[in-house]
Amino acid sequence: MESRHILNEEQKRFEPIDTLCVFCNKRHSDKMNRNYFAPVFKVQDRTNIIVYNSVKFNRISIGIPRCTQCFVIHKKSGMNSWLISIGAGIVLIVSGFLMWGLYGIFSMIGFFVAAMIAPMFIEKMLIHKNGILTEREGAEREPFIQELVIGGWSLNQPSAK
Repeated sequence: MESRHILNEEQKRFEPIDTLCVFCNKRHSDKMNRNYFAPVFKVQDRTNIIVYNSVKFNRISIGIPRCTQCFVIHKKSGMNSWLISIGAGIVLIVSGFLMWGLYGIFSMIGFFVAAMIAPMFIEKMLIHKNGILTEREGAEREPFIQELVIGGWSLNQPSAK
């Protein structure tokens, strides 16, 4: 199979040769820094003793072509998802105090849940609303990454647990 990436030893990553954006399949990447570099991991050594767990792994970055518009959508969606979830949490707290008085303090539990979990779902929704793939979906569709996953690599960072 023909290689679609070149190794950049200075920055220790594989950079894409193709410029067609994987996320929208319409436009082309114009700057290397706007591409998405997906981290890929492979476990080298795992130690599991009753009181001690450790894992050693290799990490490489694989470049996925991304146009400027998709880059902007990904960045704005990440920021907007946090703003929406914090705003929803504040509304939840205020409505909790209005409905239950001082017992509304318990509505803060809802705020913390909203602030931690909601951004993941909101970001994905905002990105799909624009008709493009998320960073994770783009990484999963990249043929070079698919070959690495077949070879034992993973898109998820290994943990010692």
